Amino acid sequence: MPQLVEEILTLICKSREDIKDILGKLVPHLPEALISEVLAIVSLIHDEYEQTETFIELSTYRSQLLSETLDRVCSTQNEEVKGEGIRLLTSHLPQELMGQALEAACSIKDEKCRYNTLEDIVPNLPKDTMEQVLEAISSLSTGTKL
Repeated sequence: MPQLVEEILTLICKSREDIKDILGKLVPHLPEALISEVLAIVSLIHDEYEQTETFIELSTYRSQLLSETLDRVCSTQNEEVKGEGIRLLTSHLPQELMGQALEAACSIKDEKCRYNTLEDIVPNLPKDTMEQVLEAISSLSTGTKL
């Protein structure tokens, strides 16, 4: 493991500051070659929500991470984490990734979570996806109290 990565891990372990805040401060200043090392550190976070939130935070500083972060969010098994990740990420996504975010939101099985996610991301979606959004909303059970 490169010495810088070891130093980052040591700093994180000693700090009372949130890992996402520490890495968020470092990432804009790191050379491209070390970004994969930082992503490996983030992958070590055991709490799925914190890990997802940290990936999203880092991708706001490095736009080339947006696609990878969206893939990670979409593959998350916890639907609440997935929904929250999609909601946090969509305001940063380029138009070409919005379809993937919408598909992931529509794939959420928990109706309340799916509804909340769709409700939050609609303002960021391209106009040509509104038919898909309406279909997803109309598929919600009418008896479910949202």
